Amino acid sequence: SGGDFTDPAAAVASITDASATNPYTVVVGPGAYTVTSQVIIPAHVRLVGRGRTTTTITGTFAANASPSSATAVVVVGDDVDCVFF
Repeated sequence: SGGDFTDPAAAVASITDASATNPYTVVVGPGAYTVTSQVIIPAHVRLVGRGRTTTTITGTFAANASPSSATAVVVVGDDVDCVFF
């Protein structure tokens, strides 16, 4: 259960209580998504798309963005999965 979002970044940002005993899966449907800031996946959250060419997330960042922001659209940490099937 959860919410319906049109923006993967907003869906991930809405998760505030993920833990080992309360994991989340964010399913990103087919489509091309453009984000204006990094999508930072917290621990114990799985990001699932519908295929590398069916679900794409790209970014448009401000010219003054830091190097890490300019090079990474989706940032993952420990205990994080990104799956495209």
